[in-house]
Amino acid sequence: MATIVLWTVAFGLCQLIRDRQTHLHEEQRWQLLAQQTNDILWDWDLRTNAHWWSNNAITTFGYDPMQEPSIMAWHSRLHPEDHTSIQESLQSAIDSGQSGWSGKYRFRIHDHSYRTFLDRGTVLHNESGTAVRMIGAMIDITEPKQAEAALRLSESRFTNLVNHLDSVVWEAAAGSLQFMYVSPHAEALLGYPMRQWLEDPQFWPQHIHPDDRDATVQACLAATADGRSHTAEYRMIAADGHIVWVHDAVTVTYEDSAPHTVRGVMVDVTDRKQAEQALMDTQQRLKQSLEASNTGIWEWNTVTSSVHFSTEWKRQLGHESHEIADSFSEWESRLHPDDHARSLAYAMNYLAHPTGYYSQEFRLRHKDGTYPWIAAKASILPEPDGRRIWMRGSHTDITALKTA
Repeated sequence: MATIVLWTVAFGLCQLIRDRQTHLHEEQRWQLLAQQTNDILWDWDLRTNAHWWSNNAITTFGYDPMQEPSIMAWHSRLHPEDHTSIQESLQSAIDSGQSGWSGKYRFRIHDHSYRTFLDRGTVLHNESGTAVRMIGAMIDITEPKQAEAALRLSESRFTNLVNHLDSVVWEAAAGSLQFMYVSPHAEALLGYPMRQWLEDPQFWPQHIHPDDRDATVQACLAATADGRSHTAEYRMIAADGHIVWVHDAVTVTYEDSAPHTVRGVMVDVTDRKQAEQALMDTQQRLKQSLEASNTGIWEWNTVTSSVHFSTEWKRQLGHESHEIADSFSEWESRLHPDDHARSLAYAMNYLAHPTGYYSQEFRLRHKDGTYPWIAAKASILPEPDGRRIWMRGSHTDITALKTA
């Protein structure tokens, strides 16, 4: 238990440091991009609703939008006739797992007039596939004579923005899955030149790990044929032979009522996968050690009263896993009559005042009718929000010590 707690804390601190370094690096690049374009660049944190605008928003809007650094400031200035459709299309892109979104709408500026903007964004997902962030660019297309040029310029600016992501943004033909476009980070991800990604029709399937290839390709083809957005995690083989785990979020686009292209964002999740495997290995070693030492593990949700007993906990009492339910009453009903009141009172008192460690000894009824002595130790670790919910502990058979 202590090993897992220390390992988890260490991993969390390392992840926090990496996240902060990445954030600072990205913000520097965003500021440079913002200085080189007339587009209004934006960054929306979907978890907190915080919303960042580039400085040229002040010139276009006539006020500083960062005085209200929330997505609600943007929502409130949409034209009433555009408000519902834009919000629905934006939410649909986030909820359906799409990698991109675009919309044209009227937006209120400082003099209460409305200007028309073309807005395009990319949805970024975390390792588990949850949408956590959107980045994009707005361009003013109010003047008809500027619209065509603005669209071309927006395409160029948007491409420039995508090319600075630490992820691979890609587009492929729906039928063959041959890449038609990959962003420059593709070379950094696997070490192959972009030309090879684009010219080899079999580049994607041939560079998926053999153990993942068939299932991954068939799942993508099936989802594409059905027009479904989908996600996948699989291994790819880099140019130097090392394995890269990727999380791929894919969107299907239509032409003439049929799937035409697939677009996605490919994120390197190798560190997370290695961390998960390391944790699984640690848990397996701990499980083997606990079984070898005849130690049973239990946990008790003090809010819902749900309980879980490990297989070894039940075997200490002569039972197979299915013979004892995971409930508080299973423990209480097996207490020796002479220990029942004392042991239950101790547990309730610790629950009311959870300081230090829980430690007591009592006898529990074995399947054969005997009462082995048990040493119980536990503690309540605080949740991230400070609440104390889970009480986790161990049972060790100390009968030999008691009867020596």
